[in-house]
Order: sequence, then C-alpha cells, then structure tokens
Amino acid sequence: MKKMPILFCSIAFIVFAIGPQTTSAQINFWERASGYFTDGDVTHLAINSSGHIFAGTNWGIYRSTNDGNTWSHLTDGIVFSLSVAPNGDVYTYYCITNQCGMHRSTDNGDTWTPINQAGFGDTVINAIAIRTSGNVFAGGKYRVHRSTNDGSSWTVSTVASGDENVTALGLASGLVFAGITDVALPTAYGTIRRSTDNGDTWTSFSPNWSNEKINGIVRNSLGYTFAATSAGIRRSTDFGATWTVTPLAGAPASAIAINSIGYLFAAAGNTSTQFVGAGIYRSTNRGDSWVQVNSGLTLTNALSVALNPNGDVYAGTAFTGVFRSVDTALTWTNANPSLYSSTVYSLAVPSNGLLYAGTIDGLFTSSDNGLRWWPRSNGLQLPYVRTIHENAEGILFAGLDGAGTARSTDQGLSWTPISSGIATQRVFSLTSKPGGLILAGAQSTVFRSTNNGDTWAPGGAGPASFVRSLLVTSSGNMFAGSGTGIHVSTDDGISWAPRNSGLTNTTVGALIRNQNGDMFAGTVGSVFRSTNNGLNWSAASGGFPSSFVNALMVGAGDSLFASTIDSGVYVSTNSGASWTAVNSGLPPFDSFFATQCFALSPNGYLFVGTTRAFDGIPAGVYRTHQQSSTTALQYSVTTGWNMISLPLIVSDDSVSAVFPTAVSDAFLFAGSYISQKRLSIGPGYWLKFGTSQTVSVTGIPKTSDTIAVVAGWNLIGSVSSFIDTAAVAEIPSGIIESAFYAFSAGYTPSATIEPGKAYWVKCSQPGVLVLTTASALLRGKNRFER
Repeated sequence: MKKMPILFCSIAFIVFAIGPQTTSAQINFWERASGYFTDGDVTHLAINSSGHIFAGTNWGIYRSTNDGNTWSHLTDGIVFSLSVAPNGDVYTYYCITNQCGMHRSTDNGDTWTPINQAGFGDTVINAIAIRTSGNVFAGGKYRVHRSTNDGSSWTVSTVASGDENVTALGLASGLVFAGITDVALPTAYGTIRRSTDNGDTWTSFSPNWSNEKINGIVRNSLGYTFAATSAGIRRSTDFGATWTVTPLAGAPASAIAINSIGYLFAAAGNTSTQFVGAGIYRSTNRGDSWVQVNSGLTLTNALSVALNPNGDVYAGTAFTGVFRSVDTALTWTNANPSLYSSTVYSLAVPSNGLLYAGTIDGLFTSSDNGLRWWPRSNGLQLPYVRTIHENAEGILFAGLDGAGTARSTDQGLSWTPISSGIATQRVFSLTSKPGGLILAGAQSTVFRSTNNGDTWAPGGAGPASFVRSLLVTSSGNMFAGSGTGIHVSTDDGISWAPRNSGLTNTTVGALIRNQNGDMFAGTVGSVFRSTNNGLNWSAASGGFPSSFVNALMVGAGDSLFASTIDSGVYVSTNSGASWTAVNSGLPPFDSFFATQCFALSPNGYLFVGTTRAFDGIPAGVYRTHQQSSTTALQYSVTTGWNMISLPLIVSDDSVSAVFPTAVSDAFLFAGSYISQKRLSIGPGYWLKFGTSQTVSVTGIPKTSDTIAVVAGWNLIGSVSSFIDTAAVAEIPSGIIESAFYAFSAGYTPSATIEPGKAYWVKCSQPGVLVLTTASALLRGKNRFER
C-alpha cells in the first residue's frame, strides 16, 4: 500500500442529476425532503446481531442496515417500547391516534403482525425484554407479561399495584429485573423488583426512591446492578441489599448500556427543553466516575443508547436524531443528518448549488436535494432565520427574527451579526445590487445599507407594516410588498411611490417576476398580475382559494406556484388565468399546518418549506416527487493496490457488495490507515485486487461534492463527472498548495479529477473543497486563482 503523510478528514455532500419534473396520478406530487428524523425524539434504539439499527421515535420506527448512513421508515405512530430478540425478531408497542398495540416482525421490520394481547387490557407496554431461550417479557401497568411462544399467548405476574407501572426491564443469567415507577403525587417514587424463577414470583430489590422514574437496568459480569433513573445512575454491588448514587447524580438518566469490556454508557436528557448536563456519559470503572462525552453532538438531549456487535455506540436524541461513535463515545458523528425544525421560514439555492433552509431552529444546508441536512448557524445571534439572500459578489445574508441581519463570506459555514441600526427588527426579506447596496424588509419599514450591511438606516416612507417581499427588476427598479401594498423605488430605496392601481387587497405577502417580465403579487385570497412594471394590476386568481399567499415561485416553462397559509400549494400554467391544487404527498391543511416558502434547484426540484403548530404533523421541507436516474461506472483496476472513491449512491455500500472481487478491506487515512468495511461518498480509499480487471458499479450519480480538508495532505474522492482541477473551488481561497496526485504504478500530477478515482492534495489550512460542474463559476466569483 502506498502512503503519503496526511491527516484525513472528509464530510461528504451529494447532489445528483434528475430529469425534468412531471406530475403523475400514480405518485404523490410531493415527497419528504427533511432528512430522516425531522423534529423527532429518538426514544428507543435496538440493534440486531447483523448490526441493523431500529430507532423508535414519536413518528414511528426507522431502520438502518448500513450503520446509520441511510434509513427506512417502517411504521407510523408513537413508539413506547422496542426490543430485538436474539433470533432477530423485532417486538414493539406503538400507538397511532387512539389505536395502540404490540407488534412483531419476523422479516427485519419489513412487515409487522399484531400480537395477541388477551389479558393486557388497556395497558401500555413500556418495556420489552427477550431471552436467548425466546421468552418474551412485556412490562405495563403493575404487571409483567411473559410469553414462551413468540407472543401467541401470555401469562401474567403482578409485581406492583395501584398507580405503579413497569417502566424498565432488565435480564441477567437466571434473573429478571423490573423497574417500577409510581406516578401518584405527592408520593411518587421508583423502585426495583427481582425474579429468580423466570418471572413467576417477584421480590423487592431496592428501597423506594422518592420522585424517581426507573428508565433502565443493566448488570455487569461482576454482578453489579445499575439503574438509570430520573435522578442519575444508582449502583448495587451486593445483589440489591444496598445502593449508592454514582457521581452522575443530578442528571436524569434516560437509558444505560454496557459493552463487552464493561464500559458503561448513560444517556442523560428528556423530551422537553435541553438542560445543563445533558448528553452522553461514559464510565470505565464500573460507575466510580463518569466523563461527559458530547464531542460532535449537535444538541445533547440524549434519550437512548445502544451498541452494535462491533462495539460502536449509538445515541438517540431529542430533536436531532441518531449519532454514532466508533471510539467508545469519545467523538460522535451524525448518523442521520436532518432538518429538525417545526417551522421553515425560507428556502434558497445560491450559486454554490446547495439548498439553504432558514428555520425557527437556525440555518441548515443540504447538497443532496434534502436527503441530508447539516446545521449552519455558527455565529447567528438568534436561531430564527426568516430569509436568506446572496448578493452578486457571492456574500450570503440572513434576515433574523428580532435581531436584524447576519452575513457570511464562506458559503454559510460561519456568520457575523451585522445589525447596527436594525438590531431589534424582524427581517422578512432581503435584496441587493452590486457594490454593497442591500435592502431589508422589516416589520416597520424598508432599511438600507450601502456597505454590505455594516450599518443600516430606514429608507424612504411608503412600504410599512411587514415588508414581506422585495424585488429588483432588470432595469434596476426596486419593488416592496408590505401591509400597505406595493411600492417602487427608482433611487435604490431612498424614496418610494405606490403602485397599487387595480389591487383590491393591499396586504401583500409575495412578489415575483417571470421570464417575460410580467410581475405577480400574492395577497389575501388573490394573485394579481402586471404587464407594465406595476403601473396597473389585474386579478389572476381563477380558481384560487380564499387564503393568504405567502410565497410565489416561477417553475419550469414559466409555470407559477403559489403557497398559501391554510390551503397548500397551487400551480398555474397560464399566467394566473386558472389554478390547480397540487398537494398530494403533503399533510392535510388546516390552521395547524401551512406551506411557507419555495426554492427551485438547478436540476429541477421544486422545494416547499412548511410549518406546524403542534407535534404529530410532519413539517419540514418537501420536494417534487421524481424518480432518480441511475448510471453504471466502469472501474479499470490493476493488480495490487488502487486508489478509488465512490461517486454514486448505492443500495449497499459495503466493500463486499460494491467491489466483490477485492481482496482487502478499504483503507482511509486518519493519522494511520484505518480499515473500512463500508464506503462513504467523499473520501478516497486504498483497495487491493488480485488481478487487473474492469468492475461495473451502478448507482445514482453524484455531480457535486463538498469535502472538508485539513492542513497537510488529504486523500479525496471524486464526483460522477470529470472535473478540471483548476475549477475546484476553495473555501477559504488559496488553501490548495499542491497539484492533485493520482496513482498508477507511481504518483503523477493530474489536471482532471476522474469519476471513481482518488487523489492526494496538500492544503495550507483547514477548509472546504467544492467539486461540481459549477465550480468554475464559483471559483471565478470568489477569485480563487492559484
């Protein structure tokens, strides 16, 4: 294996080419594009002997068969308990509206069969535990149910009474533990019962702990018993006779797990707001001391924890989904990058091709059409991002809620507040002209800046009361839509004149201009059209609902899309003469759910951002539903070691599936070479073959990739099209300080990054390299010449 002295680091983003958008009676017009666990709480994690992960959430069960790289949605509903049997069967108890029940899957979660619950009554099953012998234990209201025939029939043991509930079950050799929680105030408490005869009889195993909930019970090889409770981690070293509170006391422990060498992992968190001390804790000395290990966790409200057969640790969190650690929880990576927000205020696709979402929980970006999302709010004063705008120089601006504006010069990786003169304003819209001029539409008026936002001052009188839309025409005129109608400025916002002739409603939510120069205005219950630069307006609302229009977007073929507060999305293909609802695939529309904003990607996806008023409605980002095109990439490999990469989305990313004739694992470099069983999009790998051959790999092409690099040598991957190395964009500029080196019986500099190959490149400092067919334009815009 050849080696260059590098430190490897890569974050991979993907965008693949899609054909023109079409509607179909057989498929929904919209599909979810918010990542995998949007605004969901991952309350349960279970992993089978093959490493397949099952995540129980308040929106159903998800499954990953590739270490969390991708997920499938298996069921709906709120999951109360989840467990995997040693034989691979999966048991769960979940509720959909008022229908609750226990289910079992014998095919890895593909299908689910209701389990006989005779004798359960209306008991909610809070915990499930399964022995290697096949005995299934289910804990509910003051009882433990046991089945010896896969749930076909049950025997019942009463372990508590009154308001006591079985909230946790634990198994050890010859023992069954039941965590009991009494919820009656003011005498609420938690305690543990134990059975030595497989659940036939039960005895007390701990005292009553006041105001504590029992969330998990584990036992190590020395016979120590650990209880995760709402007050921390408790431990008994004498078979329950006495208990001590470990140093994790005070942080509510929602789950506990133990690995093969006795390390303990505790999840601390709850489903409400995050608290100080939340996250994952680890003990390497049987609970004598604990270390908080949150490096890489986006938010630290940890609710569940589990380990796979390789010893990797997975943490389920409130709001932010699943995280994975391969170093016993020292560092974490997001195993389900997602947009975890109930309200998406704005969407934008600037020149770098990434999709940006401004939400009530901050700013997110996606480079794979909404499959994965990454938080990008570093430096923002408040998380509420109302609008996103890119000026002609490639600078990004964010309009904030009650905090003015912020600016980013590195494609949104970091942000600087720029709110002098506008600090307390809610900024709904932004527009700009070359040379530093930028306008901000706020709740009171339009603000102007002539120095790229360093300072702000109110513009001329006219637009007032929620300036929700700003527009610059090709002639340089600036239009503002507000609660006082439509105004135009011919002097860059210094003065404004009304342009309301023909409007029957002057509460304007959206303005847009199509390719023919026609202007459209969305108001309460109507869309208006002007063919003379706003001098006159006429109704363009045939078949339009009586609902407020908060966004307009011009799509393919000059089609016009309108977003409404409570009626969804409508489309017109005849300049507003008639409108048709296109809401299939979106949740039902009412006063609790609304569409909010639009964005159109270069490859034809139309995105809509949504908002919801309470849990249970899946908000986030949706996109037009399209079938993904696949391609076959031919790898010409030689005998021995080859430098390769994977620029395709494949159904199975294991090395054995992608390259079945390889005679080694894949190796990446991170201080030393690390063996990999799976291939990720983004990094480069060494892979060995016994003979020279051609290998065909089929998948969805990735035409764009954003790769994080470190100072020194980096081994990077490719995209699915040829990229001129001179067109690779650098953020910050000028960090590339070497040629791109390919390998074929030796290292040679390359002028082209070819699909499927890998390359060494040296950088002067940490940063980002952007590989895309649009890189040349981005490179020129940011003056990245070497």
